[in-house]
Amino acid sequence: MRIEYQMNEFLNSCVEKGLSKKTCKSYEQTLILFALYLKKTHKIEDAAKVKTEMIREYLQYIKERGKYTVVGKEHSRSHNFPEL
Repeated sequence: MRIEYQMNEFLNSCVEKGLSKKTCKSYEQTLILFALYLKKTHKIEDAAKVKTEMIREYLQYIKERGKYTVVGKEHSRSHNFPEL
């Protein structure tokens, strides 16, 4: 099953649970960045192929790089102020 489908299912459930728009947007951005990482690094677009090690590797990657140095869209980098 494609990762995008799983993401949409999760985000829909967040809306149904009544989570705030800000929380849902934060979850969405986090999942988009993870999906981009999986596609670029592991050539994976199928959720069933994601392994625990890949998740741990991604978390380490974000920890080392800093959470605001990774963006889904380059224009958003100026809004995050990673240098501060």
